Amino acid sequence: MVRLNIIIICLLCFVAGLTELVISGILPYIAEEFDVSIGTAGQAVTIFAFVFALSGPLIIAFTTHINRKKLFVGFIVLFILGNLLTLISSGFYLFMASRVILAVGVSMIIALSLSLSVKLVPVHRQSRVISILIMAISASLVLGIPIGIMISEYLGWKAIFIFVTIVCTIILGLIIKYFPSNITIEKVTLLEQSKALLDSRITFAHLTTFFFFTGQSIFYIYFTPFITEVLHYSASTASMLYLAYGVSAVFGGAMSGILVERIGTKSTLVIVILFYTLTMLSISVTSNWFVIMFINTGIWGMLGWAINTPQQTYLINLSQKYASFNQTFSTSTIQFGIAMGSLLGALLLGAIESYYVLIWIGSSVVGVGFICLLISIKQSQKI
Repeated sequence: MVRLNIIIICLLCFVAGLTELVISGILPYIAEEFDVSIGTAGQAVTIFAFVFALSGPLIIAFTTHINRKKLFVGFIVLFILGNLLTLISSGFYLFMASRVILAVGVSMIIALSLSLSVKLVPVHRQSRVISILIMAISASLVLGIPIGIMISEYLGWKAIFIFVTIVCTIILGLIIKYFPSNITIEKVTLLEQSKALLDSRITFAHLTTFFFFTGQSIFYIYFTPFITEVLHYSASTASMLYLAYGVSAVFGGAMSGILVERIGTKSTLVIVILFYTLTMLSISVTSNWFVIMFINTGIWGMLGWAINTPQQTYLINLSQKYASFNQTFSTSTIQFGIAMGSLLGALLLGAIESYYVLIWIGSSVVGVGFICLLISIKQSQKI
């Protein structure tokens, strides 16, 4: 029964995560549907990420007295309603309202999945369960885009949300029937947990995450129009590039776990972020050669999602006491980074109208994250 529940939660995390960044891959379809610009359509990613980042930690902190299974079921229902609202959206503002509802639902589904899944297994298996869930979430975020492009090309972009609604309704039934009702959690106030940020090592570690995903998203959110409008590749070719990115990203998560075991978390983080920056910059000079572009996109994806495992491990190693808070806050930091990157990308496109500028500025912002990492590592060596 434990294995079944873990499988159910992984599938739930996958379909929940699918609704987030899949939007960035189908921006041209959404812009055309609602007669708005690409930059305006991109704000669907921004609003989702901001709401996700803010709602998760706050709702978790203020709902510690509610039965976990009832809370879980409640937010799955909210998530399904958000998908239905997307399907009936006839205007851009109603569509944006559906993104807000989906963001709250996904934020809580991910947070509850991470906190409850470890309660199902013995302590010595908890790290393995967390890594499996992170892989499911990462897979949905990166593989969702090529899947979304293919579905949108042949069935229309709303078909994605029909699929998610059907699958999630089945999962809801399985959760109600099989998930245990007697799981309890530690009741710790948000104020007490937030004391972790008084530690400069932890603060700079979170800033590393923020700047990394901000820099990544400045360009990645607008990767589809760069491929189709600047490089003039077809939608199917764009899907191939996203597939290379996605498959490599999943492999990157596994690879980083091996690197952590062999050379440690700090060295892994330094290598990943440094080579990620260089790879992202190289896209601006190799994009005219498809084979090289395909290889670079794969390496870019591999390194882009190789950061999660070492970063989570690094945060846990910095403070066992605040491990739970750091895990949740790290997820929110990623979302803040995605939101800020999406917003900055839209502003830059509106002002300069150059996708190559997004690459250069995005790489520079990732570089700032690299400096924050070095500061965090230096601070940790003093203790």
